[in-house]
Amino acid sequence: MTHNGVNHTISILSGEYINYLFCKPQFISKNRPRSLGNSLEVVNNSVLILLMKMTMPLLRKVGLKSLKNIEHLVLLIIALATVFAIGEEILHMIAIRTVELADLLLLFIYLEVLAMVVNYIESGKLPIRMPLYIAIVALARYLILDMKGMEDWRILAISLSTILLAGTVIVIRWGQLKMPYPKNQDYDN
Repeated sequence: MTHNGVNHTISILSGEYINYLFCKPQFISKNRPRSLGNSLEVVNNSVLILLMKMTMPLLRKVGLKSLKNIEHLVLLIIALATVFAIGEEILHMIAIRTVELADLLLLFIYLEVLAMVVNYIESGKLPIRMPLYIAIVALARYLILDMKGMEDWRILAISLSTILLAGTVIVIRWGQLKMPYPKNQDYDN
């Protein structure tokens, strides 16, 4: 029997011996089977292995396609929720008839989330810098909104966190410029 260009041989001699080349070493016994029952068990194992070798690529393909579809569905939900939130924020600004810095920073966060979704859909990869930018803007917005009611140590902690995130962005960007990944190498596999 031939499957995928590889010879798979199953032969039964006198009902006692089975030789097959496609199974894993743990299924090959050093001693010959002494009864027909043992021979049939080995044949059943070999058929099972053959079926697994035939169905695994199909299962892998279906599984990956299903996960990609779920991924795109979740990205669509994120994009729709972000657009809805942008609309709510714009309606809020119209209702109060004023635009504050906190509102603009919130719109900027929404814009970064949309840019991250678009980038992920286009390239299939998510640059780590984008969530860091969102975190920096979120911390700045938090400071702007609540600075008057905060204790000094909390303001210092948030400021240091923002500086640490900004430093991380600089280090990551420097690493990408000075030590880029090879162009032809795929790190996803």
